[in-house]
Amino acid sequence: MKKRILAFALCMIMAVSVVGCSISDGVITIKKYKKLKVEKVIPAKVTDEDIEMSIQSTLQTMATRIDVTDRPVQAGDVVTMDYLGKVDGVAFEGGTAKDAELLIGSQTFITGFEEAIVGHTVGETFDINVTFPKDYNKELAGKPAVFTITLHKIQVEKVPELTEELVKELSATATTIEKYKEETRAYLELSNAETAQSELEQKVWQALIENCVIEEYPEDMMKAQLASIEEQYSMVASMYGMELDEFLKEVYGITSEEMAHNLIKQQLAVKLIAEKEKLTLTLEDYEAGLADYAMQYGYDDPEEFEETVGEEVIRNMLLQKQVGNWLMEMVLLSEHHSDNAPLETPISAAI
Repeated sequence: MKKRILAFALCMIMAVSVVGCSISDGVITIKKYKKLKVEKVIPAKVTDEDIEMSIQSTLQTMATRIDVTDRPVQAGDVVTMDYLGKVDGVAFEGGTAKDAELLIGSQTFITGFEEAIVGHTVGETFDINVTFPKDYNKELAGKPAVFTITLHKIQVEKVPELTEELVKELSATATTIEKYKEETRAYLELSNAETAQSELEQKVWQALIENCVIEEYPEDMMKAQLASIEEQYSMVASMYGMELDEFLKEVYGITSEEMAHNLIKQQLAVKLIAEKEKLTLTLEDYEAGLADYAMQYGYDDPEEFEETVGEEVIRNMLLQKQVGNWLMEMVLLSEHHSDNAPLETPISAAI
């Protein structure tokens, strides 16, 4: 299960690596890559409210459910139900479910759906009328629908209170509520610092990509990247009732083609900078990186991870990390965004 859960995250990292793709032509020019200028990223401050929210989130995971049999559904309940949705009398894809759970008030479903369940009791079968939003997917946008619902269960969640006894279960070191809050603050500060570092790394890569020019994108690389993007994001896009490019534009501000262009630029730039700066992976680097990735993605045996992913992909991942670290050491941080006009002799290579 753990491996399946982590498979999606692994695909995200592997997006800049094209498996089994031979590059026969194409040219990349990097106008500037040393001392890229990027804006500083300051870690978010941890507030008392952040600490309380984090603790409540932890306590929420320990909540137990209690069946409700003496009243109808109300806001805050968790209901278990079957539903069948129809538009113009015809069932539509994604509109049917058995034993689905829904927290009333979570706004997980379209407007009016959850509100219409309030007041009904266990064992009832009833219809509700809703209208899909105008910005929903093309097939259903703005259309009225009828859902037939059979209500099987009503439950309430009981969240435990934070006590010193519970603190001892939650923490290996804290023994009081105050110490646990201090521990939570330290954890959140570390998390914010890691988030800021990750954001800074992304800015450096973006600055590099903006300085890369490819006259012609190799067709085989484009096909491989577009297929990878579709595999990674199409299911998520459909969950939001959106087409792939519509989803990517909404979330990342780019189309699948633009994303593929950026990934190819990054991949070729990594190779070129590594060659120019004589950055190489030693056997020790590879074995250490392989072991780290295997552990990160839930594999007990590094060789099994290597067999699953492929040595070439792993080497590309590690080389990208190595080049990224080199770029980070060279970066110039500023208080405000500044352009990266080329100040050095551009490097280019026929790929």
